[in-house]
Amino acid sequence: MVGVAAVFAVLVFPVHVSFSAFVVDNFRGEVGNQIEIFSPTVNFASVNVTGINPSDTVGGSRYYEITAAPGSEGAVVARTETIAGVVNRFTYTSDATAIAGGLLSYGRFEDLNANFDRNGLITGFRLSGLAADEPAQTGFMSLTVYSPTGTGTVTKDIIDLLESAEWLHEEFAGDNIDFSNVSRLDLEWGGFTTGGADFNINFSISTVNGLPEPGTMSLMGLAMLMLFLVRGRGVLRASEPALAHSRQYKAGTVRAIPATDLYNVPHRSV
Repeated sequence: MVGVAAVFAVLVFPVHVSFSAFVVDNFRGEVGNQIEIFSPTVNFASVNVTGINPSDTVGGSRYYEITAAPGSEGAVVARTETIAGVVNRFTYTSDATAIAGGLLSYGRFEDLNANFDRNGLITGFRLSGLAADEPAQTGFMSLTVYSPTGTGTVTKDIIDLLESAEWLHEEFAGDNIDFSNVSRLDLEWGGFTTGGADFNINFSISTVNGLPEPGTMSLMGLAMLMLFLVRGRGVLRASEPALAHSRQYKAGTVRAIPATDLYNVPHRSV
């Protein structure tokens, strides 16, 4: 009965899913780059990777950096990597006593001039395959969208992003952003209350599109049925720690993220 209900939900309610999402970064271009800090000796590191195929990374370049928080001790590493030649991802890892923040930036040195509206067909941005351990779940991620007409930032707690890792255009209402002419995108993270935060963005940063055609919805339902039958039990076991932590968070037994993080970045939860 559980399997039938799950398949029915997938077939009837496949909200914000599409096979034709516009890729911001699938982490396939220039895999293997990494930056590392070791505080208190080295507290900042950055890299700007250029010459990437624009079909893999919007604008053809990827800038990222990490900055140690006051009192941090130990190593923090940010890198792109390939797992078993199949999964390309961005990975952030830190020692048990190390705390840092960082960001991924697209269009930092040259305007993207990217259309993330497509006549209303694109409705937001998504992190595909976000995974985070418990120390990372104490932090936040914020997305900042720059355009000639306006700039806006929406910040969300990582523990909530594990349930739905999306920033919809409507969440930037009032910022006067022209999503048809985006000049820059920044994905920032930080605010960790403990060391040892690790997270991965598996697969891609991409767009959220409108509902697919009915035929596509049926195919998606069949694909999800296969995934549910083959991997359902394993996914449930893997997800349970995060769900338990989420229940503690919502019950008030886990401390909420403060209004501002360690690095004086405005925190605007939605």
